[in-house]
Amino acid sequence: MSKVNLPQKEELVSRRLDLLRAELVQLGWSAYLVWGTDPHESEYVAERWQTRKWLTGFTGSAGMVAVTPQAAGLWTDGRYHVQAETEIPSTVTLFKEGLPGVLILADWLKNQLPPGSTVGVCAETTSYERYQKLAVSLAEVGLTLEAGPDPLDKLWTERPPAPHSPVWDYQAQVNLETRAEKLARLRQILTLKKTSVVLSALDDIAWLLNLRSQDIPFVPVFMAYALVSEERALLFADLDRLSPVIPALARDGIQVRPYEAIEDELAKSTGSLWFPPQTNLALLSAARRQAPPAQQPALFHQPSPVSALKTIKSSQELDLIREAHRKDGAALVEFLTWWETKPQELTELEAAQKLDEFRAGQGGWQGPSFDPIPGFREHGAIIHYKVSEGKGSPLSGDGLFLLDTGAQYLEGTTDVTRTLCIGTPLPLQREDYTLVLKAHLQVSLAVFPRGTRGYMLDAAARHPLWKAGRQFYHGTGHGVGHFLSVHEGPPRLNSEPLPTALEPGMVLSNEPGVYRPGQWGVRIENLVTVVEGPSTEFADFLTWETLTLCPYERQLIDISLLTAEEKAWVDQYHHNLKTVLFSRLSPQAQRWLEKACAPL
Repeated sequence: MSKVNLPQKEELVSRRLDLLRAELVQLGWSAYLVWGTDPHESEYVAERWQTRKWLTGFTGSAGMVAVTPQAAGLWTDGRYHVQAETEIPSTVTLFKEGLPGVLILADWLKNQLPPGSTVGVCAETTSYERYQKLAVSLAEVGLTLEAGPDPLDKLWTERPPAPHSPVWDYQAQVNLETRAEKLARLRQILTLKKTSVVLSALDDIAWLLNLRSQDIPFVPVFMAYALVSEERALLFADLDRLSPVIPALARDGIQVRPYEAIEDELAKSTGSLWFPPQTNLALLSAARRQAPPAQQPALFHQPSPVSALKTIKSSQELDLIREAHRKDGAALVEFLTWWETKPQELTELEAAQKLDEFRAGQGGWQGPSFDPIPGFREHGAIIHYKVSEGKGSPLSGDGLFLLDTGAQYLEGTTDVTRTLCIGTPLPLQREDYTLVLKAHLQVSLAVFPRGTRGYMLDAAARHPLWKAGRQFYHGTGHGVGHFLSVHEGPPRLNSEPLPTALEPGMVLSNEPGVYRPGQWGVRIENLVTVVEGPSTEFADFLTWETLTLCPYERQLIDISLLTAEEKAWVDQYHHNLKTVLFSRLSPQAQRWLEKACAPL
């Protein structure tokens, strides 16, 4: 849809909305909600489940669409406000979440629908957690929520099939804790709870069983469910593509079943079942389907035990992740060396693609970990900017170029942002950059007691920007998986008071920013891991090890705005990365790095 012009998009979206409205009448629903995810609540989804994009033209990775007989609305957060303005037609109203006075979904639906109306959602792609929260908010305004079939199945006549990529054994490639060892750790938890667990998050399954695939863009996972008890481990996926790994799985006591057999298996269950909150409603219904109410299995909903295990990286995983960042650092420095003397004018996307060429030369590169965000000038102010037409804007003349990219290596996942200066910077651009650097350094320098939550450090990072009257509307940091999703929960550095404490082994991003709509954007991002700090009579303290290895943009640093401690940290960081990367670089890149890492 992104390649059609705006009048065509208006007509196309209007036609699809009208078809959906006619189908809602048949279902007895007064409104329908779409969040554009798959049955596994994945962030990035295969084309089959990109329903939000198909219905509205919005290509961002987060947002909710509501369709009523007379209107349609899109709610999305601050990362996508500017992008959504450019992508959705006038037939869809944009609601910018997080801004004062913006109408929330329940109130908007109350204004659109008669009391007692029923709002529909797709059971297969709606999680238990989402459904429960939404049902409560709609009940407060006199509306009913109901889960049922996906009406788009009938309307989307050229809907792509489910993905079917080969599955391979990751633990045969690298030094990892084995799946047998991981299953033993999981079963210790299940024994204490006296339950079996239903796993639907694709990265949970890939991590637990040390399997990888390419069913979803940027995340090396495959469509599957798992059911693990003290006695059995069942994997539900397409059997033909599992054939290369079935013998290895069998040796570890893992049985395989067809993907669609999960519902029948749950219907036969009699004991307690642990359903993580992201489990879809179709699976929950299956568990209650056959047995009479008095004999139905006990169901309880708590965060996935596998998510908690995988977010704390093992020593083997951290060693692999460090090697991934050494490879990525070498690729970044070679790219920046080439960038300084590049022979031809580039566009935004060409620059990102050139960086990936250097990454591909490092060995073990498996592709990007997300769509590149290569925003020049005003495009840098679009937090999740995506080149939608051609190769993007030419990088000519003076301006700031925000380049946010990441890679998947066999050793691990990377995510790095550097804001580069083309030509001569303005004083205000240097001030913005240095204030963002100061915010970034508040995380890097932090020492904090065990038990600290991410929102506490998020506030500390924002303080230098707040003092200067600046703010940004995304989190300071997100969790990152090990050769899995670049966005991994539950740890976060954001303003929401989440209960997850920071623990050694967690890997997160550190990425504050400043965005001036229509002018430029600045973001600086490293990945960091929590490590043990000093212990005193007051507390055991933690701190950070920085994983990303890439110099900061010297032209944009106003040294007068940095404290002595901040300057010392930058100098030490540059010294360390030079020491680690020097032997991996070409002679030309070595000379460039010497200059880029000279003391401030």
